[in-house]
Amino acid sequence: MNVHPLTWYPGTVLPYASLWHTLARATWLNDLRPGDIRSSVEGKRHEESQQPFEHRGERDLRAVASALGEPQSALSQFAVIEQFPAMLRAVYMVQGLRWCAACVAGGFHTLLGSIQLVTRCPIHAAPLIDACPQCADGFRMRFGGLAVRPQPCRCGRTLLLEPSSARQPSLRAEDVAVWAPVARWVREVGEVTRSASPNSGLSRQIDLALTARWCRDLGIEYPRCFDDESLLWPDAQERACWSSYEAHSGNLNGAAASERPDTGSSWPAPWQSRVYRAMGRHLRRHGLAQPDRWITLLMDTLDPAAFAMTMAARPTARAAFTEMLWARHLEPRVEARRWLRRPAPLGTDPDTAPVRTTPIELHKGLERIALGGPSVSVQARLWMAHHAMAVEARRAWGRAWRQTQKSITDRWADWSIEDWDPGDRSPSGGVVWFCRSRGPSQQFTGYVRDAADAFFSVALPTKQQRCEALADARLARLRRMEVLAGQPCLGWCHRNGWRVEQGARPDDDDVRRIALLHTGQRSACWVFKSSDRFVARLLDGVIQVSGATAREALCGLRQAVVQYRRTYGAGHASKPRQRKQMEAPRPAQAAAALRFRHFAARIGGRGSARFWAAGPIALGFRPTRSDP
Repeated sequence: MNVHPLTWYPGTVLPYASLWHTLARATWLNDLRPGDIRSSVEGKRHEESQQPFEHRGERDLRAVASALGEPQSALSQFAVIEQFPAMLRAVYMVQGLRWCAACVAGGFHTLLGSIQLVTRCPIHAAPLIDACPQCADGFRMRFGGLAVRPQPCRCGRTLLLEPSSARQPSLRAEDVAVWAPVARWVREVGEVTRSASPNSGLSRQIDLALTARWCRDLGIEYPRCFDDESLLWPDAQERACWSSYEAHSGNLNGAAASERPDTGSSWPAPWQSRVYRAMGRHLRRHGLAQPDRWITLLMDTLDPAAFAMTMAARPTARAAFTEMLWARHLEPRVEARRWLRRPAPLGTDPDTAPVRTTPIELHKGLERIALGGPSVSVQARLWMAHHAMAVEARRAWGRAWRQTQKSITDRWADWSIEDWDPGDRSPSGGVVWFCRSRGPSQQFTGYVRDAADAFFSVALPTKQQRCEALADARLARLRRMEVLAGQPCLGWCHRNGWRVEQGARPDDDDVRRIALLHTGQRSACWVFKSSDRFVARLLDGVIQVSGATAREALCGLRQAVVQYRRTYGAGHASKPRQRKQMEAPRPAQAAAALRFRHFAARIGGRGSARFWAAGPIALGFRPTRSDP
């Protein structure tokens, strides 16, 4: 087969020009049919070149450059879609073809215009078109072999190129240099790993609107020709719903990866659950004390109406309910190895336990949840997966917090949690994260929608604030004792019995409040030093006893209180506790609670299994807002 040289003008391929447009020019100049360029280079038949163009990649670039007499570097700057990062192709690029009519008339087309954030040509400031103005048919790249079919639309009125610019483009390399910031942005995006789009729960518009934010957080320049961030958000309220999560690592290439088996748990758990359990411990240490007793109370009584009112009156019960829902969102069988400190179910074998897809187990293989990014060390993947789990935990906390608030508003505790759905794309509770490699270190940033106002960390006071609060408390106690010093009180001893004496005055501001135990009722007292002796006095100032030591004064006060109550009654010498008045349940709520407990008692099983099985029943008995 004779191979004829192609008609071409070397040096006319502009920077960032697409291979699609270059082939269109070569096809028009040589009046070729589909497959003729490949036949002229490789001598193959047309039937052997029917593989889709986008799967041939660099091999076709070399073939075209050789056929046109151009250096391969002329087609190395985003000439084909394979030269774009995988994450960019999957999320930020349109499926069809977009171009600027003025650029095409000048003999230039670039695939950089297929990025959705570019809506206007940076050269001519004209809008990019993706459909024919006549027939409204979307443009498509129509390849056959290594040639381009001449009509991109159905009616054929839209031209691929102008004959005057097919030989020599009227645009120069200086004119297309305005695409350089976009090309630089594409290269930097190739260093970014992001969460997979199916698991993010985001709409395409929100995904585009967050681009400027994560580029700024990761130190990537946002090109000026991209759409402004304020124009991409559906509304201003939506923009304020997203909170950020950031983390920076050290050198992750020097240390060896450690994936120790989780042997301290009674239920099989992947190594990613360390982050989840660490957050649970932090929540209990800094924001919630002994939540198990509230959950035990709810499991024993199964009264949604009463517990909803309890949560409205007691912040501790509200926090315990939120923590329980948060744990359940992350792991449906969490009660088998966490709160209530339950032993493992009988017959449970970690090796034969059923595999459940939960947010924790989803992060076992990072390749299943990430798109793009360079290859990193095992330790870097572990670090990335831990922070990805932290973002998921923060999302679950927001969902649990909103469900708790709704339970309080409806006056009906709703603990029915459906199993986590990895395909959930609901508008609330979306999450997406990005990680960029910086040499041996990693930079992580994540974004969560409706993460709730109460996060895992508690706003702890600074050291200066704690010192100031301590000084104010000491001053308040001293002022209180100054008031009690001017009031008479009772003193008592075994030898002289009861006597009336003047209240003692402290020598300094070291006045301490101590619980007085073993008196039959809950009491507290003040202990301070007065005239080189220790004095113990009840909070209300009724009884006062002194001694050589603080222990002697406390023992004397305890005996005096017991003697006083024995003489005058158990209700004396103690400050009555003021109980919070709880709103009475509505008649509809009380009736629904009775019916719910009746049906819940008929559920088989016991403990947590019976409790969670009663969750859907609770929904059926929830009173409506129109009930009296």
